[in-house]
Amino acid sequence: MEKAELIRDIVPVEKWVTDPFYVGPSADYIRPYVREFIEEFNNATYVNEMGLTVPKRKFIATGASRTGKSYGARKLIQRILYEMSCWKNFPCLFGLDPNTTPKIFWLSYTLKKSQSTGLKQLIKEIDKVPYWQLPGLKRKDVETELIFPFCEILPGSQVEHIVGEDMLGCVLDEANVRKVAQGTEVEETQKMFQEMRQRSVMTFSKNGIWGGFSGIISSSTTSSSFVAIELEKAKKDADTVIMEASVYEANPEQYSKETFPVFIGNGTIAPFIIDQADSGIKTQIADTYGQTLDMFIDDNPDLIENVPVSIRKFYEEDLSFSLANMSGKVQTGTNKFINNMSIIKALWNDEKSPLLNELPEIGIYDQNSPFLIWNPDRAMEHYHGENVYLHVDASQKHDHTGFSALFYDREDNKIRSLLTASFFLNTEINDNQIDQEKILQLILYMRDNGVQFRKITGDHYAKDFLIPQCKKIFGNDYSDYYSVDVNPAAYLTVLNFMKLKRYSIPYYKQLDYELSNLLYDRAIGKVDHPHNSDSNHPIYFKDCSDAFAGATEQIYLYEHVHYETMLIEKETERMDIPDDGFYSSIDYGSSDEEIEDEIAMFQNDLYGLDESYAPFEG
Repeated sequence: MEKAELIRDIVPVEKWVTDPFYVGPSADYIRPYVREFIEEFNNATYVNEMGLTVPKRKFIATGASRTGKSYGARKLIQRILYEMSCWKNFPCLFGLDPNTTPKIFWLSYTLKKSQSTGLKQLIKEIDKVPYWQLPGLKRKDVETELIFPFCEILPGSQVEHIVGEDMLGCVLDEANVRKVAQGTEVEETQKMFQEMRQRSVMTFSKNGIWGGFSGIISSSTTSSSFVAIELEKAKKDADTVIMEASVYEANPEQYSKETFPVFIGNGTIAPFIIDQADSGIKTQIADTYGQTLDMFIDDNPDLIENVPVSIRKFYEEDLSFSLANMSGKVQTGTNKFINNMSIIKALWNDEKSPLLNELPEIGIYDQNSPFLIWNPDRAMEHYHGENVYLHVDASQKHDHTGFSALFYDREDNKIRSLLTASFFLNTEINDNQIDQEKILQLILYMRDNGVQFRKITGDHYAKDFLIPQCKKIFGNDYSDYYSVDVNPAAYLTVLNFMKLKRYSIPYYKQLDYELSNLLYDRAIGKVDHPHNSDSNHPIYFKDCSDAFAGATEQIYLYEHVHYETMLIEKETERMDIPDDGFYSSIDYGSSDEEIEDEIAMFQNDLYGLDESYAPFEG
């Protein structure tokens, strides 16, 4: 029986990474922090679940643009290849047939991108290395794959490219821009990354120790929910080596030694330049934490970034983008859809909720009638027969069902709620699921109590029963399919109305919770809840907020409650519109088409200057 045999001594990584014989002409140009990353990955260990001290075999390379993340990953792969080449019958280390060919995959969002940023660059670098020109080590002369006698490195862009392969390791490059079915981006990428790692663990492990590896490369400027989740897990766990650098850490000689401090955001307080903190920031810190600015800064040293003054102008021009692009910092605060919690507090009035049960159970086996869910006397105190817009974000089993019926009260210029709620079911009952007939009964109960529905909309779960039934009862023009997930502008509408303090609704804990936790994925332009580690037992939802956003968008579209209308109605002093703003320059003698163009330009400028939300791409 053949065995693995060490045929040449393995050079320590500290010598290898600086020796032109092993890394080629680039030995003189590898940045110090890239060398440290390669050395740490080669030497770092942690104590696993079994109490064994094992090597770290996962890495994440993220941070600022142009800091050598892909370059560092390619050098790391070259080190792994080098160590493999020092063994005869390397697969036998893991009890495999010596004829097994280990595969390493470099995956990107397209096969072409995988070849250009991964394989072609790796081939170009290896061809300049003297070590790889030795007899028995030269690669096969092809341009789309890197094939050695002992290992192959292949490009790919999806799970299908690795099926059936003896995969030693994988690098998921530009994980932030994977394009898959809308609404499933995070889940699909996580599934692919998990399958890649599992294939490697199942093939290249011995005595509970994994001999393969996996890595993620992603720029902070386009980090997606997937990358943010993996990075958060990596910082909590001990099994991952992280390379996260700013441009001034990567190339310190290019920037001034004098610095200025920036608070990078914490999910509640948005990023700000500390010596420019205005009264609004100080008030928010005082209201939220009961601290002065100095006390808050002293208590959060890990959230302070010292930036060279030579690039200060970029941070003053666009702080969030510069923190991501130049500092490589994307904290929870910049992924939050709503950074200013005070605008959520401004939603609520002091009225009693018309909801008789905070989370009603409306499963097919649950006993819950409409009059046990909704109190019409409370709900209709301020209702005078206005058009009501209802959106239902339906579900079946594991998610809540969101329900929001809103109307525009022109007397006080407020958007009010007749009922905004989350419905669920008794999960202890076998095969229980959301009963849309109970939702229909509630809608009819509201109608019979005088509610004038102008539009009833629902998402894809509602289009097979609820929406057709509403079309049948209320008329085709009064009900339609609408998805907040594929119309993310609905949340932008909500955010603008919130900033204008346009809502006046009874407090509802579930809506407060969902709005406070919404995240914005800049890579794919999507508002979503934080990731649930167990989809069968979720703790994060956005069903109620989706229903709220869907109903709000219908009011915006059908009631002509536009932002410019509300601004002009006794709001100009509070909004502090500058002299060169839209309302001081618009020519009301212009044509309707010209006015619409000017309004659109004004709105775009208004949104672009608004720092309490992350603008949608496009």
